Amino acid sequence: MGESYERGIALSAKPVEIYAIFGGQWPQSSFMIPGGVMCGPILSDVTRSIAILEEFRHNWLESRFLGCSVDRWLEIKTWEDMLAWVDENESQHNSDLGFFLRFGLEIGLDRFGAGCGNYLAMGTYLHPEKYNRPTIEGRNAALI
Repeated sequence: MGESYERGIALSAKPVEIYAIFGGQWPQSSFMIPGGVMCGPILSDVTRSIAILEEFRHNWLESRFLGCSVDRWLEIKTWEDMLAWVDENESQHNSDLGFFLRFGLEIGLDRFGAGCGNYLAMGTYLHPEKYNRPTIEGRNAALI
């Protein structure tokens, strides 16, 4: 118990390292690397970033979280595809995401938060042909 949690915590810092390589630090200063500070990347920066990303992909994302390749994951287009994906093989079924999906369905998470089914959006969507030259007066006339 807890293996995924420990590995996830350790490897979740890996993508942040890439931000720090190119920017000098991640804005919340949770990770800092000397250098960077928005300078042009050199070959070693790019190479190091690719290696970090590959480590994250191989040791966490594909092997534990998804249980499949990123390419296979990107083939999922619908909820039905997702449900079929979970039971496609043991690796995906027992992945962290597979476990979460199965558990969520078992306890009914898929039925929470649906609301009443009637939604109202006011002042959000603008007709593109009526609002191609924004003005304060024209905005109200362009509301859909």
